[in-house]
Amino acid sequence: MDPATVIVVLATHLICTGGLLFLASRQMPPRCGLGPWALGLFTFGSAYLVRLAAGADAASWLILAPDVAMMGAAILFIVGLRDFVGHGGFRWHRAGLGLVLFALLEWGVLMRWGAHGRHTVLNVGLGLTYIWLAWSAAAARRTVAAVLMRPLGFLAGLMGVMALLTFARGIHIGVHGTGVVLGGLFAKVYYAYASLAAVLLAMGLLWMVFVRLNGQLAELATRDALTRLLNRTGLDEALRRHFGQRPPPPLTLLVLDLDHFKRINDEHGHAAGDRMLQAVAEVLTRDLRPSDLVARLGGEEFVVCSAAAEPGDGRALAERLRAAVARLEVATAGAVLRCTVSIGVSAPCRDLAGWDAALGGADRALYAAKSAGRDRVVAAAGA
Repeated sequence: MDPATVIVVLATHLICTGGLLFLASRQMPPRCGLGPWALGLFTFGSAYLVRLAAGADAASWLILAPDVAMMGAAILFIVGLRDFVGHGGFRWHRAGLGLVLFALLEWGVLMRWGAHGRHTVLNVGLGLTYIWLAWSAAAARRTVAAVLMRPLGFLAGLMGVMALLTFARGIHIGVHGTGVVLGGLFAKVYYAYASLAAVLLAMGLLWMVFVRLNGQLAELATRDALTRLLNRTGLDEALRRHFGQRPPPPLTLLVLDLDHFKRINDEHGHAAGDRMLQAVAEVLTRDLRPSDLVARLGGEEFVVCSAAAEPGDGRALAERLRAAVARLEVATAGAVLRCTVSIGVSAPCRDLAGWDAALGGADRALYAAKSAGRDRVVAAAGA
């Protein structure tokens, strides 16, 4: 297949993939990365077709438009990647200034060395942008969840090879002229890899999106929507992993209940009550160790599973949490809200079979704390 035909197929694939990602972006939250990727793919494919129609020897200033569009599309891939991994903060004014400078440079080269100089500048510029994209994907692997490291590594490798080939293509055209833009072995190799890279790039982007969506679905299934703490399902899974260790560290359960929480809802509204629950959840997770677990059991009741190393550590942690919640202040439209908690502490739980008994002991201790006047810690027998 000759390079011109390959370019048409490549451009069609880019445009169609861009349209698919655009439709998908309409159903996704903002700044998910799909919008810039869709626009970049569509722009890149359209620019390919315009350049092919103009011919390799085109020397009019009008041909600068699709060249600059290609550079802008490559930058959009970087913008989408930064949005996807949560970096954001892309400096658009710098990108715009860079595109203006690129256009002026290409115009000067076009006037001085003709079409083959323009092709050289474009390929060198694209090569630099592909390196930037590959480096961004590789750097993002250090800040994302483990499940995203593989697709980001795949993207970095794919675009790294594309950058090397594009650099080599720019030098090749600079040495041999515009005759090798669409003709010769190197052009066939380049466009063959570009076509493959376009397909793999689209698959890689969709791979990243599906991994992210799968993680979000898993989080929705295991996390409480209001506080982002573990829910019952998430706690069960975490306990199975914890007690699956050999040997598993014992857990001391701290069951907490907000005192007079109904009064907050009745006097200040459920929105204020929700903010109070969120603030308490932040307090419970702030100073815990990675091995500890926190979950919302329902309503205003929480459980902290502490891998306490020494007898009495669970009671001491409960006292710290009780005092921290008592110092908490939550500002609302009409008042500054405060609350206290009562906490029941269980005896150590050494295996999954003993979980229900430990939870029952902590519940009884919690009720004893409520009966004794609230805002206090009561330990179960053997705690």
